[in-house]
Formats: sequence, structure tokens, C-alpha cells
Amino acid sequence: MAADLGTYQPYHAACADLLARAGKTPESLAAYGRAIAMAASSADAAFLTKRRNRLLV
Repeated sequence: MAADLGTYQPYHAACADLLARAGKTPESLAAYGRAIAMAASSADAAFLTKRRNRLLV
């Protein structure tokens, strides 16, 4: 099952959000990067990029 989740973009987006909430910024940034790379649309990528950039401030 874990192998299946590795290619599932929403999994990485959810992990990124949870990691950010837990204060694990480096891990969250990495998960956002994976989610953005797998985004199905430019709108999804833009949303995730905005969320990721909030962590960089």
C-alpha cells in the first residue's frame, strides 16, 4: 500500500499540510515539492506553491 501512495499526489499534499502543522518545516517543504511535481493541473500546482511559500516567510 505504501508504494501505491508514493505515486498518489493528494497523499503528498496532505502529508505536507500535516507536517507543516506539526512544525516540521523541512519535511513539509519536501512533501510540497513532491505534490507540486505531481500536480494534475496548473491550478493545483499554484495552490500548493502558495501553501509552500508561506513556510518560507
